[in-house]
Amino acid sequence: MPQADVDENGSIDYIEFVTATMPRHKFVKDGHLYKAFQHFDTDNSGFITRDELETAMKNYGMGDEATIKDIITEVDTDNDGKINYEKICMMMRSGTQPGKLL
Repeated sequence: MPQADVDENGSIDYIEFVTATMPRHKFVKDGHLYKAFQHFDTDNSGFITRDELETAMKNYGMGDEATIKDIITEVDTDNDGKINYEKICMMMRSGTQPGKLL
């Protein structure tokens, strides 16, 4: 339960519930992962920046500065400050949940 409570407010809201219960293989297989990636990549640059991630998380009331830093650090394997689609796919295949967001 603590992993599903992304915003750590003591309760699990609808988005947290759906995220926690969605089978990863279905998410990736059905192309939903790419759609989610595009949602975060607001400038269509092909990668998610720290600013884009921070804006999205604030809009959905998820996490804080430390959570954003954790996600970037864990998913950004080459330390270029950007999260591209390939990095997201690698994370999903490995089953990791960086910053408890994905």
